[in-house]
Amino acid sequence: MIKKVSCILLILLISLSSFTRLFYFAGYELNKDYIAKNLCINKDKPEMQCNGKCFLTRKIAEAEKQQQSQERKTQKDLTQQIMLITTFHIKFFNLNSVTENSVYQNNYSYIKSSSFYHPPPTFDS
Repeated sequence: MIKKVSCILLILLISLSSFTRLFYFAGYELNKDYIAKNLCINKDKPEMQCNGKCFLTRKIAEAEKQQQSQERKTQKDLTQQIMLITTFHIKFFNLNSVTENSVYQNNYSYIKSSSFYHPPPTFDS
């Protein structure tokens, strides 16, 4: 149950980051009158008929800039981690530790038996 909830939560968080433009546009459409009267940059130029679109454009540009800086930071961190991994060497064994005058010891023994290798008995009925 916890795995399902955490999986759904992660999917929602990832999808929220990709829908920032949609949220800004929905907020603009819901508050179009307020934005046009109070937050519009070009409200003193009615001939442009901006109606707050400049505010929406600025907010979307800020969000994209923030997302790009976040991506650059993530990419920089990833590059640093990769460089750290590539500089970290693991020595599995030392080739110089093998002595040259070592004596081979044959500790393997076996018993030769032919009782294993015979055909199965046949029963005549």
